[in-house]
Amino acid sequence: MVWEQNVRIIVMVTALRHKDVVLCEKYWPLKQGSVYHGLIQVTTVCRTQGPDYFITTINLRQRDCPIGRTIRHYYYPSWPDRGVPKDPSSLCAFTNQVRLNLEAIPRLGPTVVHCSAGIGRSGTLVTLLWMMQLCARGIRPDIRAAVEDLRLHRMWMVQNLEQYVFVHQCLLHWLRGGSSTYPHTQRPSSSVNHIQAQPHSSSAQGNPTWRRRHQRRMLPSNQPQNTVQQILQPGNLLRRLLPSSASNPGSHAP
Repeated sequence: MVWEQNVRIIVMVTALRHKDVVLCEKYWPLKQGSVYHGLIQVTTVCRTQGPDYFITTINLRQRDCPIGRTIRHYYYPSWPDRGVPKDPSSLCAFTNQVRLNLEAIPRLGPTVVHCSAGIGRSGTLVTLLWMMQLCARGIRPDIRAAVEDLRLHRMWMVQNLEQYVFVHQCLLHWLRGGSSTYPHTQRPSSSVNHIQAQPHSSSAQGNPTWRRRHQRRMLPSNQPQNTVQQILQPGNLLRRLLPSSASNPGSHAP
């Protein structure tokens, strides 16, 4: 598939094993050297290590083809199955590396993103990467709409509520400059504000019901607004970003 579709970037967000369970076959050499998979020769050229991830340059060649292709393999092994990484900063740095590489190379073929089942961690990574790309272009992101769109093409993308919330936390971290490679001069100032609770019209603020519902979310006028802190207040995040049915532990995430 990688050869046929002219893939130049592979993003792997799963460990090879969890205890005695094989989560993914080792389809590339971890150290310099070559392996064969049928007619395909896979050669590891070099490998660099980040805080929690590895970036490997791979040469891919068919036995009857003298010209090889260079593949960049991004490997994030510490992401637990059905869960989220411990800290958003690590995944932000990893995802931003992928984003920068996507922008730097010619669009020769699609990017492959995979974990073990290909829905939870893969969907979370794809959503975060997609939103980063929009923000870098000055386009306001919509995480919920992105997840809904992904699920039209593959079921259960972003598998659970924890992963869905984690996408928001990572994007907020990145927008605050949590990645040293973020282009600060291109930071869209309004990108975070789209998930704040806003009235549908200016007259809504004059409605006593609206004021009672939202006054506890508003800071005193003598304090500066801290958008990120407001968004991440316990109990407010889910009410703003998820439908009411998703707050029920027995229901499915959107």
